[in-house]
Amino acid sequence: MEPQGDGLKYAELTDKIVGVFFDVYNELSHGFLESVYEESVENLILLELKCARVLERAHDAQLLHYLRSTNIEVGLLLNFDLPPQFRRLLFDNERKKIRENPCKSVAKVSA
Repeated sequence: MEPQGDGLKYAELTDKIVGVFFDVYNELSHGFLESVYEESVENLILLELKCARVLERAHDAQLLHYLRSTNIEVGLLLNFDLPPQFRRLLFDNERKKIRENPCKSVAKVSA
């Protein structure tokens, strides 16, 4: 899958997921454990489900850590609380290659 017209990677799929997120939220509301809301998505987008009062930087950091650790590039942070919130994070696989061997990458850039 290539970036859509708006330039976001997997934009169509993430739009569908966010739509389903709000459908589930409207059906169940808030107050359940994350496992109640859990569903997997095609190994293209990593979902991190939360039931927190607000999304915090630590939640972003956790999702970025998961993205760094996998070949998945797009992550959605979905918070099933009042109000429902979501964030879309991206960590390109090209950037992960640079992080694997920073010395080699720096040498290539400076050459």
